[in-house]
Formats: sequence, C-alpha cells, structure tokens
Amino acid sequence: MPIIAVTDAGPLARAVASLFVSRGWQVAIYHIESLRENAMGIVADFGAEQTHSVAVDPASGDSWQAAIEATRDQWGTYPQHAVLICDNWRSGGPLHVGGPDDGGVFKKVVVFNFEAVYRSLRILLPPMVAAGSGSIAVVGSQLSERPRDGAGSAAYVAAKSASAALVQTAAQEVSAHGVRVNSVLITALDTPVSRDGLPNFDYRPWVRPESVAKVIGFLVSDDACDVTGATLPVYGKL
Repeated sequence: MPIIAVTDAGPLARAVASLFVSRGWQVAIYHIESLRENAMGIVADFGAEQTHSVAVDPASGDSWQAAIEATRDQWGTYPQHAVLICDNWRSGGPLHVGGPDDGGVFKKVVVFNFEAVYRSLRILLPPMVAAGSGSIAVVGSQLSERPRDGAGSAAYVAAKSASAALVQTAAQEVSAHGVRVNSVLITALDTPVSRDGLPNFDYRPWVRPESVAKVIGFLVSDDACDVTGATLPVYGKL
C-alpha cells in the first residue's frame, strides 16, 4: 500500500488525505503543534489503519527525520510520496513603512514558507532516491509568478518565490534517480475560514480544496510519470 506524507492539517490537507485514502493509500499527516486537533480529526474521520499524524517543528531537520521514522515504525517503510503544504501568510506592510522592527514577520514567513519546504525535502527525498522512485507535489503561491500583486507583503512573496526556485532545483537533482518533484500554484482557497476572514470579497473565483487536491492527485500519480519540474497554476476563474 503506497504511503504519502502530507505536511499540514488544514482544509487542503484534509481534501488531499480524503483523495488518497479513497485510492487505498496510507496518509501520514505531519503538522505543526497548533494544528494537532485538526490532525487528530483527520485520523478520526479516515481511520487509524490508513492515517496517522505526527507533530513537527518546521525549522528542525531532526523533527522531520523523527516524523518519517514514526511513519516507518507505524507502517514498515518511509513515505514514497509527499504533498508539501507549507504556508503562513503575514503582510508586514510596505518595506518603507514601520522601521527596523517587523514584529517577527520576516522570520515567520521564511520558516513556514521556505525553510519548511527545504528541511522536509532534505529528509523526504533520500529514501525515495534510495528506492529509485517517488513523487512530491509542493503547493506554492501565484505570487511567485506575479510578485507585483503581493505589494505590501514582500517577505511572504520572496519566501514563496524562493520555495518555487528550490522545487525547480530539487526536481533537476533527483530526476535521474526516478523521483519527481512538481509544484501547484494556488490563489485563495474557498474555505469557511477564508469566507469569514474576508467577508467583503467575491469568493466565486476562489478554488475549492477538493479541486486543488485532484490536480495534486494527478501530479503524484503514475499518470504523471513523465512530468517533473512542472509548475501548474490552479487559479480558478480569473
């Protein structure tokens, strides 16, 4: 039974977990501590036979290593596939406003939007390379392609752009070893939290998590065996 790691426990992670559980895969949810309840809810809904959850520190390679070891202890092998959902938006405001203290915005967006991808790839890829097969889909942001649209949140845009470059580089590094790495770029997700937080926005163009999950499902599957280093936009109704 294939094992896929999903690095979040929010609405998109739940949609991804649901898709792969329906395919008969086992899903390891690697989540930050604040999302423990969400992760436990996913396991409760889909069953401990096909899902399990492990809390991780996104900035710690040792923590990521402990996570995949927990999966091997649970199911006998490391994840052969992964979906990296590493996102934490912070505005920070225009760079010319606010002085030297950014309230920790830079550090937070770099850790959650770039370093988490870097650290997790360093841990997830070696077993896949050793096995000669594997696939990873990394969820990124439209802003990495259109940074001008992110004026007022420069650190976040820069972190997402760095992550996109990292994915392209990683894909080239492991392609000869039978491992594929691709990106899905998204805009706003249509979730209850998004609607509640942005009540005056027109949510009709937003993308539902289930729709993004289907694209991820394709990229991770053998149907995309010849696709690596790709960046697929899932922008909804622009």
